[in-house]
Amino acid sequence: MRWRLKGSPPCPGAAVPDQTGYGPERPQRCNPRLQSLSLDVYKRTISYCVKDGSGTIHAEGAIAATRFNLDPWIKPLPPPWTAAMEATVFTGWIYDHLQPHARALKVAHR
Repeated sequence: MRWRLKGSPPCPGAAVPDQTGYGPERPQRCNPRLQSLSLDVYKRTISYCVKDGSGTIHAEGAIAATRFNLDPWIKPLPPPWTAAMEATVFTGWIYDHLQPHARALKVAHR
C-alpha cells in the first residue's frame, strides 16, 4: 500500500504576507499536510480513516489486527501524524506498537 496525499485546497487564513512583503503574516490556522488517523479497534480488524489538516479524507478502510499487517500499513505514512483510537481490551498492544512512529497517540472511550 502506498500513501499519497491528494492535492488539498489551501486552508482559509493560511499565512500570507502583506502586499509589500515586509509586514507581518497572518497566522496559519490549519496545516493541510498534517496527517490525522482515527482507529476503530476490534478483535480481528482495525478500521481506519486518514485525514489532513483541512479535513479532507485521504484513505479509509480496514486491516487485519496483527503486527504483521500493521507494520507495512503504517510505515509509508508521511510524518508527522497523530492518531486517536478507542479504548478496548485490544488497544494496549496496538498503542505500544504505534507509539514510536507517532507524533501523538491518544486513547479514549465514550
